[in-house]
Amino acid sequence: MKTSYFKKGIHPLPGARKALHKLSRFCNFSVVTSRQNAIKDHTIEWIERHYPGLFREIHFGNHFALDGESRPKSEICRSLGANVLIDDNPRYAAECAEAGIKVLLFDYENSYPWCKTELVNKHPLVTKVENWEEDSKCTSTWSQDNRNYIFMMPEPWDDNNLGLWFSGREGIVEEEEEEENDKYQSSNGCRNADSAKGYEPDLISTACNRTLHQELCISSLRSDPRSHSSDLEGLAEIALNISTIHGVQTLSYINHLKSNVGGNVSEYVLTCLSDCMEEYSEAIDKLEDSVGALMNRSFDDLVTFVTAAMTDSDTCEEGFEENPEEVSPLTKRNQDFNFPNPALNFMSEKTKNPNLNKHDIQTWLSGAITFQQACKDSAEEGLEILSNRDEIIAHMDHLTRLASNSLALVNRITCKSSNSSTSRHLNEGRDFPSWLSSKDRKLLQASTIRANAVVAKDGTGNYRTVSEAMQAASGNRFVIYVKAGVYKEKIISNKDGITWIGDGKFASVIVNDDSVKGGASMPSSATFTITGDGFIARDIGFQNTVGPNGEQALALYVSSDHSVFYRCSIVGYQDTLYAVALQQFYRECDICGTIDFIFGNAAAVLQNCNIMFQRPRPGGFYNVILANGRTDPGQNTGFSLQNCRIAASSEFNAVKHSYKSYLGRPWKDYSRAIVMQSNIDDSIASRGWVEWPGAGSGTLKTPYFAEYANLGPGGGTSGRVNWPGYHVIGAPDAAKFTVRNFIAGHLWIPSTGVIFNSDLQ
Repeated sequence: MKTSYFKKGIHPLPGARKALHKLSRFCNFSVVTSRQNAIKDHTIEWIERHYPGLFREIHFGNHFALDGESRPKSEICRSLGANVLIDDNPRYAAECAEAGIKVLLFDYENSYPWCKTELVNKHPLVTKVENWEEDSKCTSTWSQDNRNYIFMMPEPWDDNNLGLWFSGREGIVEEEEEEENDKYQSSNGCRNADSAKGYEPDLISTACNRTLHQELCISSLRSDPRSHSSDLEGLAEIALNISTIHGVQTLSYINHLKSNVGGNVSEYVLTCLSDCMEEYSEAIDKLEDSVGALMNRSFDDLVTFVTAAMTDSDTCEEGFEENPEEVSPLTKRNQDFNFPNPALNFMSEKTKNPNLNKHDIQTWLSGAITFQQACKDSAEEGLEILSNRDEIIAHMDHLTRLASNSLALVNRITCKSSNSSTSRHLNEGRDFPSWLSSKDRKLLQASTIRANAVVAKDGTGNYRTVSEAMQAASGNRFVIYVKAGVYKEKIISNKDGITWIGDGKFASVIVNDDSVKGGASMPSSATFTITGDGFIARDIGFQNTVGPNGEQALALYVSSDHSVFYRCSIVGYQDTLYAVALQQFYRECDICGTIDFIFGNAAAVLQNCNIMFQRPRPGGFYNVILANGRTDPGQNTGFSLQNCRIAASSEFNAVKHSYKSYLGRPWKDYSRAIVMQSNIDDSIASRGWVEWPGAGSGTLKTPYFAEYANLGPGGGTSGRVNWPGYHVIGAPDAAKFTVRNFIAGHLWIPSTGVIFNSDLQ
């Protein structure tokens, strides 16, 4: 698992290191923690980094774990002959005191509400301390009588106390040095004299006022002692921390399910669980990016990342939906995931870059939510395989609300930053973003690109199959040239910086025919899956050939940030292109399909593309182009079609008036799609847009569908739907959905060598 459990910004509480070094002269220290074995390596790494050489032993209780045995803290303490326990958990304090062990109940500055209990306050062996100075005095006195072990007993995070761990709720989690502490507190608005001057007593209520889930927002933030002296950015960080821990916990749970269900479930459920593991891994990655982006004040990126993470769990949930005989075991956890949480150690190199633009933060935050939502959508229907399914569903809902609140907080920061900032983006005016090396720039500018690998069916290249070339890919920008031919393969491109180049959109074609009807899950039906960032495809085709009766069958699955498709063909029927999440750009591509054949929750601009209807299956079916999966008004996602040609394909043209065809429909509550400056033929029904089957009229208020300056026989708007969410817009509103303003493409598309228009034409 790539995800880390301790982000860079976690510091111990004030005075800890100094006190422990002093006490170590006459005391032997060990650590006993309730944490799970799954995070043992990360825990040990953190302890050794902050307290090198201080502890003789480290023992894990493995509480709340899904695999392996667990041991009570009191049992471990007795087996080791512990004389003194230092802990901040009253329950563990009481258990150890009953076992005859002296306990120092650590309540930092009397700020831990969970320590305000009569459970241990009157026990003769329990003494409450409020800082490390008091702790040191008590320990020194006791150690004169007995010089045996003193045990630090950190408690792990759990469902009831999320976020508190990050505030130093474990005895071992203390501050490094006074100077380092001051620096950290200042940057987060916590316990700093300067920031305290502007502290608003009711900032939490004010900040949560604009979220969709106000009560949860307030209670979650107030559960962390840091929140009471945090500024808005500090609150956003706390919210992100809470969601990430839920995500990590859910990923562990999915892995446990997949490993232990055995033959009790169908192959379809196992496939959905595998999809969910991938989606949650992506979601957690984007939450990691989001924390880093927040620290670097790259606010637009932050929103995008959280959106992507939320969508990931929805995709997981939707995978289960496609089979009416299956019920998701993950619905509760998927819904719970949507409130960004604590546990991110290492930031990606991308988030450390000071040249990030604000779109990237919004993108990563939005992406985090998107990935979570993807899992949730995969899980809503199917075989009930767990007795606690209802509990899991509720947990998943809780996560969705948490992430939504985090996104709302970040959007407030973004607006504040946009209004007050006078500096331009550092990359603005450059031909290439700063992270692209000069070697890569020259490579991508060249008219004849030198490939790192050549694929040819006739043996004239390095490899005969696309899969072999993909496995060989390494380094930063790796270019794979695919010679003309039809390659029947399933490809997963999960490495960053991969470029695919063919001999033409219909000359070099990768095909497959997996489908939901054929037993695949929706995500796993894709012919070509792209999860590595910075993906580029040029003059190549992706097809799913199962036909209109195969139901959902993806040609292309894309969750690659800053991905570009130029002169490509993407051909299928239902659900041809799954633009899952993050920022994507399509130029001069041919995209063909029937139902929802461009769907997902990316922030995507399709420019100068041919969007063509295929013939749907008979029996009352119709065609729909766009089905956007935006689940939260704070997400910066949606589909923007600019200067495209929307028409019937040649095989469908003769019978196009026998079927209804529409521009789009509201897949999710806040679906967003814009069609502008495009040429629309007469295959489009005059109403233009269509309702989602079974949805009530209330669902038509919150989506945002818009048209601007379209031409052609189907471009008129006089007969369009009369929905609250449908708009005929002018140039100022249309400009919000251009390459420049919607995906900040003017900062990163030039690096690909692809031509594009930044603004309205």
